[in-house]
Amino acid sequence: MWDLLSPRGLALLSMVLILLAALIDVFQIIFAKRLADRIWALDTFGIVAICVICGYSVYTENFLYLDIAIGVALVSFLATVAYARYVYLRGRSSTSGEPEDA
Repeated sequence: MWDLLSPRGLALLSMVLILLAALIDVFQIIFAKRLADRIWALDTFGIVAICVICGYSVYTENFLYLDIAIGVALVSFLATVAYARYVYLRGRSSTSGEPEDA
């Protein structure tokens, strides 16, 4: 009998719950009204992707996938920094010359 409390069972259960969080993130990305909310949702989606990759690594007992998770984390971080710079420069180009408060 398949044991839910084994490492493979817990990894599968966590991946299912994390994929539910990914669906909520996709909903937030599509329907958010402010750009900052979309950036936050994209950053959260990157974290969710990392969690799914790590869970799959535990499920398959192939820890080579953790290198992929590190790569996704680096790209996600750089994307967040780029989005934040874009929002900052967009606010700075207003008529007052100072960044807008979000």
